[in-house]
Amino acid sequence: MRGFVATAAREQMAQETSEQGSLHRKPKKCTSCNVEKPASEFDRQWKSRDGLQYFCRPCKVIEAKALGLKAPLIIPTVAEARCTRCKLLKPAAKFYRMSRANGLRPWCKACVGEYTKQWLEKIRMLPPDRSADIEIKRCGRCHTKKRPEEFARSNSTLDGLRNYCHQCSRELTILSRQRVPAILQPRDTEVCTKCGKEVPSSKFSAGKGSPTGLQSWCKDCRSQSNLRRRKSTMQPSSHSAPLQTEKASHGLLPKPEDEE
Repeated sequence: MRGFVATAAREQMAQETSEQGSLHRKPKKCTSCNVEKPASEFDRQWKSRDGLQYFCRPCKVIEAKALGLKAPLIIPTVAEARCTRCKLLKPAAKFYRMSRANGLRPWCKACVGEYTKQWLEKIRMLPPDRSADIEIKRCGRCHTKKRPEEFARSNSTLDGLRNYCHQCSRELTILSRQRVPAILQPRDTEVCTKCGKEVPSSKFSAGKGSPTGLQSWCKDCRSQSNLRRRKSTMQPSSHSAPLQTEKASHGLLPKPEDEE
């Protein structure tokens, strides 16, 4: 708990330190959307004359999505690779793809999942109502200090709140829907981020929030995931047996028929 609080404090101090200079600069016009915005809407760039980048943050997000989806398909150049975390030699399908020399991420899927699970377990150790003690939070986009009610809840952050306020989240969603779908079209084949296989686009279900209009998992992986989820929900938990016994004692459940 103490380590999480210290980390959050260091991140907040670093963010406020980097923002102090940009908050006092003059407004700047974005070269992409041609809209004059506060200097806090631009990231820093030491090479430029004013110390700010040419694109505002929302346009950078859109450009990153466009470049990523228009880039050539990443195909692994090796049949197997060794995970740098568990040191095991595994097939290429056991790794997520990445624009590296071999086309694979350094960690295998199992290690990525284990690390993510450990992180989520540490987050779950924090009190669920940890955002109740927060009086003011600074939005990571507009840099405005707002009440915690202006932020959506998040179970994967240290303070239990998302980094962007409601207004900024809505603006980014609108900008993404207005500009990205017009220039991006789904390919004939797509790579499933679950199994790592390249399959026809028809093997993917429609995804309304995706720039390509397709979900990131193929239909087979999605079906297997849904099946495992249904099986896990059907299994009785350790707390269900006492509850069933209590209900039966109060006559809330039908009694079993007597054996002949």
